[in-house]
Amino acid sequence: PSAKVSYMPPRWVGFRLGGSFTPRANQRGADFDPDFGGAGFGMAELEDVWEGAASFARQFAQQDLRVRAAVTYATASSSSALTGFGDYEAWGAGLELEKGGWTGGVRWLSSNNAWDSGNGDYEAWEAGIVHQGEKWRFGIEGGWSEDRLTWTEAVSWLVGASRKINENIDLGVAWTSAEAD
Repeated sequence: PSAKVSYMPPRWVGFRLGGSFTPRANQRGADFDPDFGGAGFGMAELEDVWEGAASFARQFAQQDLRVRAAVTYATASSSSALTGFGDYEAWGAGLELEKGGWTGGVRWLSSNNAWDSGNGDYEAWEAGIVHQGEKWRFGIEGGWSEDRLTWTEAVSWLVGASRKINENIDLGVAWTSAEAD
């Protein structure tokens, strides 16, 4: 939610590039609170945030196949006076394929958590597959993450199904699990 300048040219033959610059990432948002702190907590205080992405989205009508893929990169400087924080760097990638009533995809994210020593990396993977029928929809999704800065590893999964009752109502059920060590 911080002030940002972004540029994305039109998509060309399925490809698109984009980039943005944020002078200071200091605004509170749904998943970020720069004022969060207390004993034992510190913030990287990121500034000069540069983000870039390349994506591909294309419908291959003869094969009844839709492909979506993207690669992202972000880098930022840390203005924190606390020892341990350094420049931030993150990479992400994803691929999604859709054919008939099936959609499957995988996503990956890796960052250094703005931790200078090199021992604070974060990595996450997620994969899922969904089938959409005329009345029924069902799917399974799993994820794994490891944060070496907080010594946390997490695994989650979800299995769900829903049925279209009418144009405005779907009824569904899901079983989910999440564990963190």
